[in-house]
Amino acid sequence: MNTIVSLPPYFNFGTLYWFTRPVINSEGEPISEFVTFDFRGLRFIDGSGLTVFCNTIEWLIACGVGVHFTNHDEANKVPISYLDSCGFFRQYLGCALDSSCAVRSTTLPFERVELAHSFGWLEYTFAPWISRVLGVVPEAVGSIRTCVGEIFNNIRDHSALNIGFVHAQHYPKLGDVRVTLSDFGRGIPSTIRERVGPMNDAAAILQASRAGVSAMSRPNNRGVGLDLLIDNVTANQGEVTIYSFSGRLFAKRGSDGRPERIATLGNGSYPGTLVDIRLRTDCFVGDDVSREELEW
Repeated sequence: MNTIVSLPPYFNFGTLYWFTRPVINSEGEPISEFVTFDFRGLRFIDGSGLTVFCNTIEWLIACGVGVHFTNHDEANKVPISYLDSCGFFRQYLGCALDSSCAVRSTTLPFERVELAHSFGWLEYTFAPWISRVLGVVPEAVGSIRTCVGEIFNNIRDHSALNIGFVHAQHYPKLGDVRVTLSDFGRGIPSTIRERVGPMNDAAAILQASRAGVSAMSRPNNRGVGLDLLIDNVTANQGEVTIYSFSGRLFAKRGSDGRPERIATLGNGSYPGTLVDIRLRTDCFVGDDVSREELEW
């Protein structure tokens, strides 16, 4: 059976479950053996939507599902151009739709990062790019780089495929930088329930965000990934959103200056784990470059 899935008109976090619901059943398995994604109704897609889309495509392929596209030549040209410039069609169709398209200076295009090569990507691709858009020296983003590295460690714990998706986007008019990371592994709730006991997906993500709570199944996972990330990002007036299965965690700086965590259950499911980091360019402080850099 071939299932046709229309892309949301506005593809972002707000339509995540709307997108995955016709693809994934209640047991977390693909609904169909073949899926065709219809681009006709797409009017807008941001970096988080792109990461969700790519992550879902890769998950379907890993499950043996045939994936096809239709009407990508008839859709609104703005989101199609954005996808093309990010390398989406080159990745999945073998070539760009527009041979003259180029990566925008505000974009760090989505990339499948094998975890064995994540340190090099963080050091030589991510850190130079994000320090430039934040207007600070590379040494000032050492903590952010370390936090993202810990997320890769967590992906290594939760995913059997040892591959993560990363996309970063600078929105100059909004004064925002968004970094979205995703894997299509076992998901945070499964790992936490094995270690702590029965609880719903939202409670499991909340539990995982606390200091020292991690599967820590490998020596280089210090068990501080999500907590360290939330502390660091919210201290810079930023926000962190985490999706895994039907659980969602949103973290921001509270009125007392400490991180405020809000965990909820969604009306759908997301395969694996998705982490979205939002930083403000106008109030990012960063590390004191005179101090010793955090250990990797």
